[in-house]
Amino acid sequence: MNHEFRPAVREGRKLRLRTTNSSTRFAFIVSKKVSLKSIQRHQIKRRLSDAVMGLLSQFPPNLEIVVFAKREAVGRNVEELLLELKSLLPCLPVK
Repeated sequence: MNHEFRPAVREGRKLRLRTTNSSTRFAFIVSKKVSLKSIQRHQIKRRLSDAVMGLLSQFPPNLEIVVFAKREAVGRNVEELLLELKSLLPCLPVK
């Protein structure tokens, strides 16, 4: 994991936002608790990344967002993950 995201992970909140001086950045964490198969874990990360790309313009700038995947993410397609991420948008600060 990138050391720059460790404070967000260590704090342990469901939603932790840290302002930065750059564009919004994302980190996706998919542990072995989600799936023992690395292929599935990487597939989930790629699908989450694709889902975020579809919403990138709707996220406020200058944030670091860490997404923790749960077991329910296994087998979900990009559209389902996209809907899940859209539900987080009202929790974010306004642009």
